[in-house]
Amino acid sequence: MTKLIILFTLLIFSSCISFKELEFKGMNGYEMGKLSGSEVSFTLKPIVYNPNIYALKVKKSVLDLEVEGKNFGKIYLEKKISAKGRKMAELQVPLRIELESGAMLKAMPLMLKDSVRVVLKGDLKGGMLVFSKKFPVEFDKKISPKMLNPFKKP
Repeated sequence: MTKLIILFTLLIFSSCISFKELEFKGMNGYEMGKLSGSEVSFTLKPIVYNPNIYALKVKKSVLDLEVEGKNFGKIYLEKKISAKGRKMAELQVPLRIELESGAMLKAMPLMLKDSVRVVLKGDLKGGMLVFSKKFPVEFDKKISPKMLNPFKKP
């Protein structure tokens, strides 16, 4: 009975916990991984500040990828990442893109543009200790296709 009361209390507190979002401070580049068929692997190196007093963890997640309003596939966060509390840090974020069929053909004319609109949508699952929560994400940014060239170092 005591265990049930503790579990119930934890569930109530987990819905009340509020997290401050990580603050994006910059990008320290990326490393290209595997390019095979319809999959691309790479690691982003964002610099972030965690304003919370506790470490935040982002668990494996899946986001939809749109470029110029067209569905290009899904982005998978390959492993859990953690940001220590009240610290600035460069994170290693391993990602894998699973491209839709025909995505490479859709990408060809976009490579000639100066900038393209990239949208990531979905839910990220994150939290602290035993408390976790799904956060809806809609990242919308214009980027230069030239920075995505896998043969150039950032």
